[in-house]
Amino acid sequence: FISGLKEKNIAGLGREIDLAINTSSDNTRYNFGIVEPYVFNNRLSLIYGISYEESDFSDSASYNLNSFTTKTGFKYSIVEDFFHSITLEYRLKEYKITNSDNVSSDIEKLSGNNADILLNNNFIFNKLNSFLRPTMGSFIEYQNVLSPATNSDNGYIKNTLIHKKYIKFDDYSFSVR
Repeated sequence: FISGLKEKNIAGLGREIDLAINTSSDNTRYNFGIVEPYVFNNRLSLIYGISYEESDFSDSASYNLNSFTTKTGFKYSIVEDFFHSITLEYRLKEYKITNSDNVSSDIEKLSGNNADILLNNNFIFNKLNSFLRPTMGSFIEYQNVLSPATNSDNGYIKNTLIHKKYIKFDDYSFSVR
């Protein structure tokens, strides 16, 4: 059973909601996320989310992974069409080795319970003419994830840049990502 709902304007209040359920045999996931606009009567949105996952990699990689994640943060507009969000994520992970002969050494080191803290920093420039079916404009997103060295995986920094460009030519629209 797989189902989900992602809506950006619940009850006409600008509230965003993200619900997902996946109960397949190899991957179980329950997710709930909400973005509450105008917190403290300001143009500041509160982000909150919680999720639980059970993933079975025993056939391909000889381990199972259970994880519980909670996140909280803020989102706000810097100037028109330019947004910033920052979230703090706390993740508990449990690695269970199913066949010690075939598991990678990295996964074997993580065997047992682990805890991670992640700081997510996103900047979004959105100048698209439509949210659902854009035909003109640009969308640029810069994502920065910081995992401190105190985490079980020794920490990392991850930077991602996404650029989407939509061009209208006569009756046709072209997009590049």
